[in-house]
Amino acid sequence: AGCARAFYWSVRSRSTRYADPVRSRAPKRSMLSALDLQPRTSVRSLFFGGTVSDVRLAWRSLVRHPVFALISLLSTALGVGGCALAFAVTAYLHWRPLPFQSPGQLVEILDDAPDVVSSATADAWSRELSRVAAVARWRTMPLTVVTPAGAIRATAAAVDTGFFRILGSLPRLGAPVPDALERQPGSVILSHGLWERHFGGDSALIGRSVLVSEREFRVVGVMPSVIDYPSQAQLWVLDAEFPSPGARRAYSLLARAQTQSAMPQLLAIAKAQSPSDGASAVAPSRAWVRSVASFLRPEMGRGTFVLLAGSACLFLIATLNTLVLFLGRAVERRHGMAVRVALGSTGIQLARLFVVEAVLVGVLGGLAGFGMAA
Repeated sequence: AGCARAFYWSVRSRSTRYADPVRSRAPKRSMLSALDLQPRTSVRSLFFGGTVSDVRLAWRSLVRHPVFALISLLSTALGVGGCALAFAVTAYLHWRPLPFQSPGQLVEILDDAPDVVSSATADAWSRELSRVAAVARWRTMPLTVVTPAGAIRATAAAVDTGFFRILGSLPRLGAPVPDALERQPGSVILSHGLWERHFGGDSALIGRSVLVSEREFRVVGVMPSVIDYPSQAQLWVLDAEFPSPGARRAYSLLARAQTQSAMPQLLAIAKAQSPSDGASAVAPSRAWVRSVASFLRPEMGRGTFVLLAGSACLFLIATLNTLVLFLGRAVERRHGMAVRVALGSTGIQLARLFVVEAVLVGVLGGLAGFGMAA
């Protein structure tokens, strides 16, 4: 400031010493006009004028100080990337939409000891529940599937007729109807992962035959990539296609309430049932019910809150670290700022230069953080 005042009075004294009488009677000029600088009076130009030049100067400043730029960008990227990853995991586990029609009306009915649940017990449960809901049985079993690369073991879901109609989901490729398996006996529906990994994602596979446990099955559809229900199934077949000797099978039931108001009645009937297998050496067990929506998309628990709190602390630490870096950078640039003040820069213009530099670091660090989280 002292240098600026000395420079101003020296310019003014020289201008008044050699001025003619006519020009000496002219109105007095300000310091900015003496330096051939025009003051910016517009509010828009005051805050946004010269933004492009400020961005250019901020970029040059970061390039000239690579250590400061690298540490600030890395700190911002870690904070943004950690938060983005935590929120992505939370959204997938608890907030993602389920790929079923009205998932709140779907329930699973299982037994405490599913290895002793017989088909007769499942049929009895189905008859009791049919008054208030549509019911379909399912069980999982390992099957051998012959692919172009060789035979693999895959988890198959042997489902009852009407399973996909109750589930409320349709194949992505092939017959877009819920009863595709019932219409064509000896049919199979593949999961998107099995179709893409082992069959190369060939859409011409629809209508062809594949060997499943030494039997030919015709592929009638491919399910969407987000559906692997139940039990991460890789293919779906009719339960009648694989009869097993004896009456004991590990069945579970999928039920859809006719209306949302029928859910309490459905739960009451399901919990009142007990298996009728007298040959079991295990003590009589009771059915237990769980919502499909709460099973596939559980409520937020302590682990989720710890994850979110940890990501928030990481973001706060990264922000404080970046703030300290910028404060130290501002202290180092005092001489340059004094020169700019001497040349007529205002406080708003200097603050705008720091803000543009911070925004540039934030944008670049944020992009890097999102890239790390992806």
